[in-house]
Amino acid sequence: MLLQPIANQLIAQVTDFRKVAGAANFAAAQEDLKATPSAYVIPLSDVAQRNTLVGLSVSQRVIERFGVILAVDNKRDVRGDAVNAVLEPIRAATLVALLGMVPATDYDPVLYAGGRLLLLDVSVMWWQLEFTTGYFERKV
Repeated sequence: MLLQPIANQLIAQVTDFRKVAGAANFAAAQEDLKATPSAYVIPLSDVAQRNTLVGLSVSQRVIERFGVILAVDNKRDVRGDAVNAVLEPIRAATLVALLGMVPATDYDPVLYAGGRLLLLDVSVMWWQLEFTTGYFERKV
């Protein structure tokens, strides 16, 4: 999964982040967090569709799903009511930066696939945006 082009796009397009990095998963992002707001690009899944060729030739569509975990400051409000005012502009800027981006040659443009709360504690809100892109695996 090509995560570095995604991180590079966020670094270039979203100036609010104090850190943008790759991570293996949510736990790794939590361990790494030093400052907010930060973004961590993580792999989520890839799904291969059926081979459309016969014999030893292969042509399969692969849909890759990746996440961008946003870590935003929640120190001002222990209940989390005010954190959405911090999250929303960063979330919107992330969407603008990534929607339609082509991560590499032969890849489809990035599409938004949804978002969800991962964790809200007294210091940080962790929100995960999910995206998809696709390409073909071919061997002829």
